Amino acid sequence: MPITEIKYKIISCSNPPIFEVEEDPNLSLYQIALAGGIAGILEHGVTLPLNAIKTIQQHQKPNLRVAYNALQRAGIPSFFNGWKVMLPAIGVAHAGQFLSIEVVKEKTGSDFIGGIFGRLFHDLVMVPADTIKQWQQIQLNTPKSAKDITNTLFKQGGLARLYSSLPVTLATRLPSSGVAYATYAKLSTEFQNPYYSHFFAGAVAGGVASAFTAPMDLLKTRLQLEGAINKNRTSSPVLRKNIVTKSIEIMINEQRKHGLKGLFRGWQLLAAAEVPAGMICFGTYGVMKKAFEEFDGPD
Repeated sequence: MPITEIKYKIISCSNPPIFEVEEDPNLSLYQIALAGGIAGILEHGVTLPLNAIKTIQQHQKPNLRVAYNALQRAGIPSFFNGWKVMLPAIGVAHAGQFLSIEVVKEKTGSDFIGGIFGRLFHDLVMVPADTIKQWQQIQLNTPKSAKDITNTLFKQGGLARLYSSLPVTLATRLPSSGVAYATYAKLSTEFQNPYYSHFFAGAVAGGVASAFTAPMDLLKTRLQLEGAINKNRTSSPVLRKNIVTKSIEIMINEQRKHGLKGLFRGWQLLAAAEVPAGMICFGTYGVMKKAFEEFDGPD
């Protein structure tokens, strides 16, 4: 089933504006999935070290430098803890994300709605993998296997434990991803050089996605790492509380311990990771689509 990418070009600034519809050459679902999967793997591969520092800072070490030094002492491999469990999940999540974006965008004509549905598929796949990855990240140079961590999490709360942060993740990321993809789709058509435009638009989209999400990102990390202490030890089983009650308690305790700035712990790394992540992911996806179109040629 081919997908036709629809672009809208303003040809009149009247109110309402008049749009001219332009269609790109058809791309197969396989090409879209391949472009999305490769884009996601490159994105996470480059930003994983920053993500590791952010996880340590949000969970254990409020000071950024202290968090970095903890990882540095544990050795270079600790910056990449969790990559084995993330790699297959990233490929599947991003392939499905961009397939969802293109299909929904074609059906609705909305980049914003496409971005939301794409993110929904992405997070349904990635949240369990991200939870396991974060447990491995905080264990520094002695991480448990993904199987052992999964067993621990199932003992704490079954399958729902792997998805404990999903409501917070969706509440934060669905609207921001819709805006981010709509921003990317708009900016990627603004430059004469189609390859440069995709990477620039992706960087801006990444910055948009990170804006105002730091407190919720902190909450997501704390929910996912609930019941974990450090290294190879875990605390007693997680108390089964309502997700809203639990989230409020976490935020109140964080504010009491570290003040208002504690709620924004990790924001520097979040922003530092999201901008290149958006540039790499959206840029690679856009360039690969363009390459497929040029390789296939006109019908």
